[in-house]
Amino acid sequence: MMDRTGDRSSEAGSESEIAIEKAELFRALTAEQLTRIRGQLRERRFARQRRLFFEGEPAESLWLLRRGQVRLYKASASGRVTTLETLGPGQIFGAISALDQETYPASAEAVTGGAAWCLPRSTLLRLLAEQPHLGIEILRVVSSRLHEAHERLR
Repeated sequence: MMDRTGDRSSEAGSESEIAIEKAELFRALTAEQLTRIRGQLRERRFARQRRLFFEGEPAESLWLLRRGQVRLYKASASGRVTTLETLGPGQIFGAISALDQETYPASAEAVTGGAAWCLPRSTLLRLLAEQPHLGIEILRVVSSRLHEAHERLR
């Protein structure tokens, strides 16, 4: 959903919390797979305006927003900051970075207080090897976001 500033946000708002089985990517997993994955997830709680990671830092995890809002942004050499996207509960980020890049291509900052689950890169890669259809799920998420970004630029 787009807010008045053109940023994408969750319809449920920043106070809602999502169950992992209803979140992007994870809703494609079986109950058994979810049980195994839960043991691998690390929860990270954050306060408003806290940086979750900076552009150029090692891409160690796929992130799944459990509660709150996070904005992804890029800063230019001159200091200009451009918000790429604002995410809400149930949305993943850092997926492409965790798949094939050494570093995050953008920074992530909490818009509100909240929490996210982090799935280590090694676990994500193993899961994708075992369940190739999850790669298609990641492509669907990325494709949808790219389409929305193009629409915002119109």
